[in-house]
Amino acid sequence: MSTREIDLGESAPLAIDLGADRGAQLARLLTPPAPVLVLPCRKHVEQSEPRRFSRLKLMDESPAHYEDGTVEETSPMRKGTALHAFLLGQKHRVVVYKGRRDPRAAAWQEFQKEHEGKCILIPSEAEPVLAMRASVEKHRRAMELLEGEQERRIEWDFGGKRCAGTPDSVRDYSAHRRVTELKSTLCAKPVRLIKRARWSHWHAQVAWYSEGLDRTMSYPQLPCEEHYVVAVESKKPFNVTTLRVTPEMITKGQKAWRAWWERLEVCEQSNHFPGYSEADIDWVDEEKSGLSDWEDEDEDAA
Repeated sequence: MSTREIDLGESAPLAIDLGADRGAQLARLLTPPAPVLVLPCRKHVEQSEPRRFSRLKLMDESPAHYEDGTVEETSPMRKGTALHAFLLGQKHRVVVYKGRRDPRAAAWQEFQKEHEGKCILIPSEAEPVLAMRASVEKHRRAMELLEGEQERRIEWDFGGKRCAGTPDSVRDYSAHRRVTELKSTLCAKPVRLIKRARWSHWHAQVAWYSEGLDRTMSYPQLPCEEHYVVAVESKKPFNVTTLRVTPEMITKGQKAWRAWWERLEVCEQSNHFPGYSEADIDWVDEEKSGLSDWEDEDEDAA
């Protein structure tokens, strides 16, 4: 067990006035201090990279998911990324490969090298992306909500740690600010979309960006009072729904990411990243527990 030392540098020797009761004072000075527990720290606690929401939300799965940090790219993720690029001024980042995405094929490997850093789609992915784009562009309210500063990276400090994020759209008014996120989903029917938004923690993501905008030096100081999600279906008829994230849900979202943050701090300091549970789990009726309404959709953009 190591302890931290205080380096006084080259400062002058400390003069101590023992006063009248020299014996008692000297005894107290020479008494060894009580041992201090210093938790071992992981090397990555030094934080070479800022914390981002996409990684932090893995804590909701388990600390083991966060430590692993692996998020495999899927076709829905590629389509979501391409949709963002088309609608948020980055269409040059999207290319279409007309062949077969085969890791063993030399043509595919060469195409990847030639277009490194870009979102590569195959024709079967490009077709629905273009349809989603057209649907959003025809939706007047959706396009209005996406106006503003688009995909501008921000950085800030929270709890002594560096953080970063890239809100999809930030619109500043004279006395307040609006934040909007663009999402693709299998179903944009309001009742199902709200359920999807809750399970995917969209409210926590918007609250995270709101916190960052309040703390960053990249934007003027304005309160974030409007929070929206523009959701478009990834299949026909590619309906669009605009979802206002209420102040109540922003508060819940903030509580969610802060709870992940606090647990992550404990995990890093203790060098222990457990899985789902280290205790026995009771098998209960799914309907009574509320687990039956869970839906697994992998439609978020990377």
